[in-house]
Amino acid sequence: MTADFRITGYETRVLEVPERTIGDSQTHVFETDELDYLYLELATDAGVTGVGIDLVELRAPGRPSTETLHSRVDDVVGEVVGENPLALLNRRTRNRGGVHNFYSSGSYGPGVGVLLNMALWDAAAKFFEQPLAEFMGATDDSAPIYASGLSFGNDDETTREVYEGFAEVGGFDAAKVKVGYDTVDEDIDRIELVDDVFGGLDTLMIDPNEAWTPKETLRKVQAIQDVGFDLYWIEDPVFRHDDDGMRRVREGLSDVNLTVGEYVGFEGKHGLLDAGAVDILNLQGLSAASDASTLAEPTGIDVAMSTDHGTDAMAVHAGLALPDVTYVECCSHALLDHSEEPYVVEDGRVSITDTPGHGVAFDEETLESHSR
Repeated sequence: MTADFRITGYETRVLEVPERTIGDSQTHVFETDELDYLYLELATDAGVTGVGIDLVELRAPGRPSTETLHSRVDDVVGEVVGENPLALLNRRTRNRGGVHNFYSSGSYGPGVGVLLNMALWDAAAKFFEQPLAEFMGATDDSAPIYASGLSFGNDDETTREVYEGFAEVGGFDAAKVKVGYDTVDEDIDRIELVDDVFGGLDTLMIDPNEAWTPKETLRKVQAIQDVGFDLYWIEDPVFRHDDDGMRRVREGLSDVNLTVGEYVGFEGKHGLLDAGAVDILNLQGLSAASDASTLAEPTGIDVAMSTDHGTDAMAVHAGLALPDVTYVECCSHALLDHSEEPYVVEDGRVSITDTPGHGVAFDEETLESHSR
């Protein structure tokens, strides 16, 4: 059956989509009214097309130009024409640092590894006429989901508008708030604002995005709790490679989960687990999340699913395929406003549609109008 399932060609575009200011932290704020996405279509002889999408902010310092990105896609994707997507998803190569899935690697630079892996999974699921989560082995129909505003760089009015967008969708009872401002009072003000939008959250997470030291983390978490907020988790409070600092934070927090791992690779996640520096291992990607979840399984550590470069649908599908995922992140970037609905949020949980593949699809008019 799969003998006739081969990649016959591909097309790439750069899509320019209007977007609000997005900010993870003091050092990572995109102050732009548009974001750029690299978009890949993999054609196959089976008549299905795999779609990959990755957020690439070309106007940020140090990011590659449009021409460079197209060249990198040509270098990588051009080599897989004629290959079977299923074989590529399962292929392993020996590299320094261990064995990993070559086609889920980020070694080709921003955009390309994620882009190709997403398109391969989409094509494979469509070939078998299954939603991606089902094709990846999901047994649950839904998973817990939380609203993630990425609003560090926004003023109060814009932040309120962002979270009101989640509230208007309905179904969200958990949210994550970016903190790490100059004072803990500013952090508390932002938490109070978001909590007020939802009329009181059932579940609250905070994310300083590596802004604090271990001691500072413990002091500020205590200050936030002292004003009456119960925290489900704190995410990436100290530098991502400071395993000992993360361990000290975890040991100092008796009633708040430490969620880390999003910003480190396979080896980094292994180090966090070995150091006893994680309560919930945060994963990202499709093949990458599936592979990394095997590290947490024998330790009994829970996992969470981080959004994948502006396409929340990937996190939803991968999260549903993970055993007992605690939460899936939803950032609700404007890109998905132009797509068919790939998932549904209701009663604090997210479920997928019956559409084969990952469900993110754009008509030709939309692609043309947003192409650079």
